[in-house]
Amino acid sequence: MTITQQIEEIAKSMNRSRLVRKQVTDKNGHRRTVWVRPDEKKENNRPVKTEKTDIELDREYFAAVKSGDTEKIQKMVMDRAAEKGFYNAIPEQGNGYKIRVTAPPKKTKTYYKCFYVDENGRPSALFVDNNAALPTNVWLNANDTYHFKADNGSFYVPTMGNATNKDAGKTGVSIAIPNDQVRNELIERGYLPKGSTAKSVTCVAYRPGWHGGDLPFFPQGGKKDENSNYGNVHRWNQVIFEIEVDADHDYTEEARNQTKARKKDGTLNEKKADLQYMPEGGMYEYTTNPTVKAQTGGKGNWVITGSIKIKRALSQKECDEMLSKYGMDPQEWEGGEMSLEKLGYTGTELSAARKTLAPITYDDNGEIIPLSKRFDKNSDDIRKSLPENPWRKAFNLD
Repeated sequence: MTITQQIEEIAKSMNRSRLVRKQVTDKNGHRRTVWVRPDEKKENNRPVKTEKTDIELDREYFAAVKSGDTEKIQKMVMDRAAEKGFYNAIPEQGNGYKIRVTAPPKKTKTYYKCFYVDENGRPSALFVDNNAALPTNVWLNANDTYHFKADNGSFYVPTMGNATNKDAGKTGVSIAIPNDQVRNELIERGYLPKGSTAKSVTCVAYRPGWHGGDLPFFPQGGKKDENSNYGNVHRWNQVIFEIEVDADHDYTEEARNQTKARKKDGTLNEKKADLQYMPEGGMYEYTTNPTVKAQTGGKGNWVITGSIKIKRALSQKECDEMLSKYGMDPQEWEGGEMSLEKLGYTGTELSAARKTLAPITYDDNGEIIPLSKRFDKNSDDIRKSLPENPWRKAFNLD
């Protein structure tokens, strides 16, 4: 079968649900059944197409994909989104994330993560690449972030204050800037003011990936309060969210078996069992506080993963009850009880119904999804796919 014939066959399967049967008589007087579009208009007894058909759209889209015309691909996607009413579609990426446009992970685990929320209750990261609201209930791959090597041989990530809370400031430790080149990079990226001659910058250790934990609190951060249970309270607009993480591959033993994670006698040094590369397609557990693990019977691990889904916000009562279950005191909030309603949180439903503006998305088999099959309001899959995918061969993508 030729490519043209394959395309015609696909066109039938794509469009037939939108066509109606009609009996026609050809010039030889033979009756036959044809499929016609009910919305076609006629001019001088010839059909006039009111819009580009799905097969025409996908032929043009796949031709652009094959030629690598990224500008045209993105424009076609944006136009299709607007045509289907997705004016609030999800950007392909932010500074700290990129929409996952491949199949979701087969194995997942549930953890918890602290976020700031804006006046509409939308979460944003705490300290690194943190000044943009994150979409919820969709899979987000972590972007690697800017980092530099300090004179002590370790890598660090500079931090910034969060725009939703001007009082919070930066977090981390002061790290000496190793040279003028790094200082200039810090200035260019906005971590230092223009013309700065700073000798140091506030940083956190470089551990690429999304960070979370198996307990719903944030004892190592927040606002200092010596009279609180952990020496820190949650800031007034920090909220604990339940997250789902990619657990297809567990990097934990790989991290623990690194040379740097072992003492001279071969025993584990848990504080150094972190990876200096992204745990793509998986996650690992890491801890800096063995005391909590001993107290809770094994809880108190961090999780670092390449991909997360931000699911729902937890109330203060839910956090307190979970901590109590493991013998932990609650972590208080700045200013008293935290109210999700007062913070403007309404749930995660909206993001689930949105679609991604990524120029190319892939189905569960790794095949490119046709543009005509994206932006379907009846599907909560941000990619929108079909059970089978004949598109690669039909459109000569190989």
